[in-house]
Amino acid sequence: MQTKSNFVLLEESVQQDFRGVHRITFTQRSASRANSVEYITSVDWPKQQSSKPLDDILRYTISRYMATNDPTRKQFHVTAYTEAKLPNNKETLESYDAGPTHSLYKVDTKVKRFDWCIILTHTVGSEEADERLDTWAYACPAQIHGFIRFDTGGVRTPHLLQNGSADMVNNSEFIDETMYVVVRTHKDFLSWRELEKQFVVPIQLGNLDDCTYILP
Repeated sequence: MQTKSNFVLLEESVQQDFRGVHRITFTQRSASRANSVEYITSVDWPKQQSSKPLDDILRYTISRYMATNDPTRKQFHVTAYTEAKLPNNKETLESYDAGPTHSLYKVDTKVKRFDWCIILTHTVGSEEADERLDTWAYACPAQIHGFIRFDTGGVRTPHLLQNGSADMVNNSEFIDETMYVVVRTHKDFLSWRELEKQFVVPIQLGNLDDCTYILP
């Protein structure tokens, strides 16, 4: 997974597989504070998964993004997944779990489990000039909280906003078919030089307003 100020959308592989599907409806409600946007959410799970809770960070991240980028939209729908199997090379798939609960060894013990990934970027977090523009020079550990697609046409998604103005996206009613991942990152991006020097770096997740992202 890669990001930068103007992110690169990676081509999706036909091999990838997503599971734990559920549909989330976000409905804007009267805000308790002036100039704020708040949402009520309802979740439609398959019957066999109807007791699963919606991840709070997933809910918060989508709500915050929409309140910032598309605040006049009264309702929108998202299809979300709790597990993804993505190719880590040409022959094998790597499983990423973003379920709020997970059963260990097929027993009744339930624990919170969110897999991790590395976000790569060019220059975030450093003023040092990097002339190697084809090199991903900085890394940030991130906790995965779900995989989503926006189902409502005309929503100002990250991919559509990269290619057009906000008004154009709203008027077009395009449906963005991009699959996104919702993550909460470490408080700072780290250079590879720093990682090589320290080797072991303690991870401290950042606050929700500054360190939660929706990435392709």
